[in-house]
Amino acid sequence: MILPHKVIKSNGFSLIEVVIVVSIMAIMATVGVSNLSDTQSRLSYEREVSNIRSFLVQARNQSLTSKSTFSAKFDLQANLLSIKKVKGNSKKDNFSYKLPAGLKFVQATGQQINNKKFVELFFFSDGQSSGGSIKIVSATLSKLIKVEWLGGSVKIID
Repeated sequence: MILPHKVIKSNGFSLIEVVIVVSIMAIMATVGVSNLSDTQSRLSYEREVSNIRSFLVQARNQSLTSKSTFSAKFDLQANLLSIKKVKGNSKKDNFSYKLPAGLKFVQATGQQINNKKFVELFFFSDGQSSGGSIKIVSATLSKLIKVEWLGGSVKIID
């Protein structure tokens, strides 16, 4: 005698369905973490560029208020910005800032490339400057900070 075959109803998921869903979630999490890391490094870079611009604006403002010439010297090998009063400087007029690892100063030239170790900009007591620009670069990003000679304004250019 042959017994009738019973159909078993299942309310759960099969093992293959669970493995597929977990795999998709793992791929999405990996992509999300990667994008978050890229965004975080880009924001860190933007903050550093903004800091350098702020230091240059501060040097310009100090030159105006103290009626003295200030120098902003970029050491391209040490990735160091030094701001100081040109004549009669005291320790309170000096300031240095080192870029974090992974970022560097690069000479921005419109004409020819030369092998200078320093780029120096001057801010004068009448609000003018020597003018010039410097690039701040990372492995994937690059921005130019430009100081106008006539008004001494400091701009970030993409």
